[in-house]
Amino acid sequence: VNAYNQGVVDQPIYTIYLRKNIQNGDAGVITYGGVDSTNCGSVIAYQPLAKYDNYIIAFSGISYGSYANSSTYTTLVDSTSGSIGGPPSVIANMAKVVGAIHDEGYLFYQVDCDKKIPSFTFTIGGKQYTVDSNQQLGPKNATSNMCEWKFYSYVEDGFWIFGGPFAKSYCNIYDPGNKRVGFALPKGQ
Repeated sequence: VNAYNQGVVDQPIYTIYLRKNIQNGDAGVITYGGVDSTNCGSVIAYQPLAKYDNYIIAFSGISYGSYANSSTYTTLVDSTSGSIGGPPSVIANMAKVVGAIHDEGYLFYQVDCDKKIPSFTFTIGGKQYTVDSNQQLGPKNATSNMCEWKFYSYVEDGFWIFGGPFAKSYCNIYDPGNKRVGFALPKGQ
C-alpha cells in the first residue's frame, strides 16, 4: 500500500506465483502492483479477509478420499510455509486415508512414496479448490521408501495454514487495499 501511495506501483496488489517444480533455481515470482498475467490465469474469485492484520479467510467442505466433512474453518493463506497445517483431529482422519504415519521425532507424517494419494478439495466462497496429489509429497527418506506427507497437525482447533502445496496449486493475489485475497490457476502447469 505504501508503494502505491508513493506512485511506485499502479495498484496496491501483489501476486505470488510458485512453480510446482523448481526450474534452474527459479522457484517462482512475486509481482508487485497487480495480478501476474504472465504466469497466472484469470482470477477465479476474491475472498474477503476474516481478519485484516493477516491473510485469514473462511473455507468449508473438506474432501480427501473417503474422508469428508462440511465444517467451516478459517485459514491463513501463507505461501512461506512448506506444508498445510490443520486441526489435529481432521489431519489424523486424513492421514488414515493414505496410511500416513506420524513421525514423533520430526513432528510430521510420512507415507509410502508409491501410495496413491487423493486430491485435497475444499470450498472458498462457493468455489471449489483442489490440491492435487503431486503437491502433497515431500522428499523421499534416504533409508526407506517413505516420503514426507505435506500435512501437519496445527495446535489451534478449527484453524488451518494453507502453505506451499496450496500456493503451488493457485496463484495467490493479495489485495490489502480491498481487504481480500484472490486465487488464479497458474498458466501452463
